[in-house]
Amino acid sequence: MRRAALGSGLAAALLALACALLPGAAAAAPSTATVGFHLKRDRYHVSVGNLGQSIFLAVETGAPGSGNHVAGTTYVAHGTATESRLQADFGEFGELSMRFHPAANRSWEKPDRNCRGLGQFMVRHGVWEGRLHFHGEGGYLTLNVKRVKGAVETIAPQCRNGAAGTSAARPESSAAAHARQLIRPSQEPALGREVPVLQGHWREGVQGAEFIGGAGREASNFVAATEEVHGRVAIFRSAHAEGKPQAVRADDALTRADLKPPSPFHGIGHYRAAADGSKTWVGDLFVSFPGAPHYQLTGDRFDASLELFPELLVGLIGIFSAHEKRPAPPCIGGGCQTPLTWPR
Repeated sequence: MRRAALGSGLAAALLALACALLPGAAAAAPSTATVGFHLKRDRYHVSVGNLGQSIFLAVETGAPGSGNHVAGTTYVAHGTATESRLQADFGEFGELSMRFHPAANRSWEKPDRNCRGLGQFMVRHGVWEGRLHFHGEGGYLTLNVKRVKGAVETIAPQCRNGAAGTSAARPESSAAAHARQLIRPSQEPALGREVPVLQGHWREGVQGAEFIGGAGREASNFVAATEEVHGRVAIFRSAHAEGKPQAVRADDALTRADLKPPSPFHGIGHYRAAADGSKTWVGDLFVSFPGAPHYQLTGDRFDASLELFPELLVGLIGIFSAHEKRPAPPCIGGGCQTPLTWPR
């Protein structure tokens, strides 16, 4: 019987998230402006914004607000992001060139601003004008936008230069201390009973995919993530669904498992482990992403395993999907891609 260590990728990532969600956890102030806007087109929710000087266009379908039964595709390219400008070339998918015009009502100007916590952030609302042209794979979504409401978020001028609320060192809060204690090995029993979790992944250079599925007493959770590069554009896809506990059936010896996740997943995946150490992960299981409606999640290229994880971590799979709104590159199969490694 194979038991997963808390130092493994899934456990470490989810425990880090649990620490981040604890009340009072401190976060460093962003070094650049956060700019962008949102659109709704048919069944798609579209977000355009920046991570530093990397510009993203994210398309989600399902119920993004709940983080459940949702699938999304994020297109990322090098570009320019300032408090007044957004520009990027998305190659075969389109281009973005817009300027920000703040609203006449400057309600964000607060001379007596408190530079602690959220008070340090200044959000200016207004209108982005220019051109956004986007054409998704197979024509699933076409955008031709010339004007759209949006916002620019920065650190307020009076809160910069080492003022309170910036990334300057501050005393560790009791919540932060508790967060550090949470990830100590001695805390493992508090995470609940152990349940089988299937993990499958593959990687070839900058391309890769990962699927995770497990079930606790009350629900099952499933997550899929992929990454690929088209010219100068990096594409990240992700999906999450929560289902009934019966959607995952595994034996106590961790040699057999059958997974049937709900939408946006379809089909069934079958895992088998033989006495000689060989493993198979087969079936017609696939997921429907925006732009990739039939992405296969089984087959020989997947390295699959069935391991025991604390039940709490299975529930955190869903929380991670719901709260991870920034389209940061996933780490798949032990390899991580960052904006600095994408082709220029």
